[in-house]
Amino acid sequence: MSLDPPPYLASLQSNIRTRPIAWEGAVRAGTITDEQLNKIRAVDKVRNEQRKQTIERDVNGYQTLFLGAVGRPSILEAAIKRSDIVQNILVLLADLLEDVPGFSKSFSTHPKPYTVFVNQLSHSSEPASPIPLLTSTILTTLISSSPVFSNSELKALPELLKYLSSLTQSSDGGLQDIAVLQYSSLLRRCESRKIFWELRCQTIKPLIETLRAAAGTSEKDEHPSALNGASFSRSATDSVAGGGVALQLLYHVLLSLWQLSFEGSSIGKDLQEYANSFEMS
Repeated sequence: MSLDPPPYLASLQSNIRTRPIAWEGAVRAGTITDEQLNKIRAVDKVRNEQRKQTIERDVNGYQTLFLGAVGRPSILEAAIKRSDIVQNILVLLADLLEDVPGFSKSFSTHPKPYTVFVNQLSHSSEPASPIPLLTSTILTTLISSSPVFSNSELKALPELLKYLSSLTQSSDGGLQDIAVLQYSSLLRRCESRKIFWELRCQTIKPLIETLRAAAGTSEKDEHPSALNGASFSRSATDSVAGGGVALQLLYHVLLSLWQLSFEGSSIGKDLQEYANSFEMS
């Protein structure tokens, strides 16, 4: 199932792509190396087929560019003090992962495929900051497409879910939708669903509150049965449900909870209690 990126995220990425970067100045300042710049230019602002061929000819080189190696920091680590460069690289990497699907699978061969990205999640205390926001989309792509679920995924996924949960608690519906869409991508994996459930106070509770808002109830109702008889209704605006919740966000929340239900044997009873709290109309 392929879902279009939220407008907020697409707009941010588009804006970053158009910003000029003084690459030569960054090389002269020692922020990045000539080798790193040459690799960037070989895949930036070129046709998709050319990108694919370039990456496939030098998979290990591009893996080192983004993840680093012994004695060779990732370009994201090297440019940590240049937020404009970091943002540009994150958008470029997201494009490469989309245009060259096989590239993401190569990351699993690196001894620490997620460390540099997990560190970027805490770049700012503001969850909506571009760097952690863009980083989360990359982590989601890498973890959801990894051919195996190893200790690397086991360590990185909880950190990603905790960050995404901070977005779901935002008052901005666009940020909420970005997080829930990433939940949906991650919840395709059994391992992810189990970890998602283990962190349910952070992951599921905000989703339930979104449903409560759409149903016209609130957390003040102390027992789920207080919601019995509540229904989701359209407002005068077709794209908005009750409580001002966007229909697209409501759909994505319900989709994520439906995906979670695939672990019915282990969490079915508790999840069913949540589901029985809402009457759809």
